[in-house]
This record gives sequence, C-alpha cells and structure tokens, in this order.
Amino acid sequence: MSDNGKINVGDFVRYKNRDAISKVTIAKDGWVAIDTPVMTAESCLIEDVDRIDNKDAFLFEMQALLRKYDASVYVGFDQSDEVYTTTIAVGEDSVKYPCTCEITMSDKKHQIHEFDPKIYPRLVWVTVGAPYSVVKDMFEDVKPMDKNADAQIDCTRRLKPDVKGGILIRFCNKEAMTMENITHEATHAAMEILDYIGAEVDLKNQEYFSYLCGWIADCCKQVKSGKYLQRHLNMKHTSR
Repeated sequence: MSDNGKINVGDFVRYKNRDAISKVTIAKDGWVAIDTPVMTAESCLIEDVDRIDNKDAFLFEMQALLRKYDASVYVGFDQSDEVYTTTIAVGEDSVKYPCTCEITMSDKKHQIHEFDPKIYPRLVWVTVGAPYSVVKDMFEDVKPMDKNADAQIDCTRRLKPDVKGGILIRFCNKEAMTMENITHEATHAAMEILDYIGAEVDLKNQEYFSYLCGWIADCCKQVKSGKYLQRHLNMKHTSR
C-alpha cells in the first residue's frame, strides 16, 4: 500500500518501478537513502518511494530465500496426533515441526487443512481465504477463484513435500461457509472422488455416497469452527 507521508529511518520502502523492498538509512530534506538488495545505498526523491509495512517486508525477504534455496514452508494438521505441524522443505529434504500452541484466527485463515478418508485413495483439503500465491505454490494447475464465487472445488495434486492427489475445497471467507455452500461443495467433492475410483451413485444404494458427503461436510465444519477431531470416514453405521 502506498503511503508517502512522513518516512523515517528504519522504515521499509519500495522504490518505484522496482520489485525490491529496501530499508531507509537516512531521511532528510525531502530525500532518503535506502539499502539495496546488494547492501549498498543510493539516494532518491522521497516521492519516489512507497512505505512498506514490516509484515510485507518480511514476506518479501522470506520469498526471496525460498526461491534462492528451492525451499517451501507450509502448515498442516496431523489428525493422528491432533496437532498442527510446520514443514520446511529444501529440495527433496524436509523437516516437520509439531506445534501444540494455540493459533489465532488471523493465522488460521490462510492455512490449508488436510483430511484423509482412509478408505478412498483421495485426500480432501479445505482452506478459507488462502491467497492464490499460496494455493498455486502448493497445488498443481489450480486457477484463481472467480471473484464472484463463494466457494469452489479443484481436482488437483498436492506437490509438496510429496505428490498426493485429492480435492481442494476453497471458501472465499468464513461468512461463505454457510450450510448451503458446504453441502453444495461437499456433494461436488464426493462426486469427484467417486468418479476417480470409477463408481457411480446408485439410487438403490445411496449410503456410501451419503456417508462420503457427510464426512466431507464435517471436514468443512471443523475448519469453520476451528475444532478438529480425529475422525476418518467409515460406514459401519446403519441408516435410519
């Protein structure tokens, strides 16, 4: 966001027509001196720089490091241990760190939650408001959400740290996670899973389809509520 008000030493700025973010070392008499990515300094008119907040500066530097070392960082939910995990992958190597501390809603909203039905060879991912840059880095051949869409699904593959196929369900925000939208997307996702294994919905035997829809809807509910349960799909119950 551009903000050319008072700029102080230590502020992060972006020099116009450049991608790099630099730090102000001197601000005086309408001029600023900034550190460049190669750790040298240069001067320019103060109106030629835009202030960048610390978060954007951190993310910019982190993205540069990830590109430099062909690395990636992502957060997942380990259902078996019911803990969040942060995985750092560099090339073919990766390290997973468990995290048992509470995570605030602002941190949660960009997470990609992974669920495994166990009895079907497809995973289900649910995310709320995740930026397209995060999604396209994690999944194969996904397109940006339509700006007018509340939610959508993608048949895709997770690329990191290893390749796994499944269904990605994206909601634009928590408000879009209505019962109607969850039911709608869960039905689409269930149909895609059945199509993958070569099954069809049988009107005379609807139980396996109904259980799958219900399980996917419950995955979405867990993400919406922030309360995660160890629950794999099973069909041991009888319908009423």
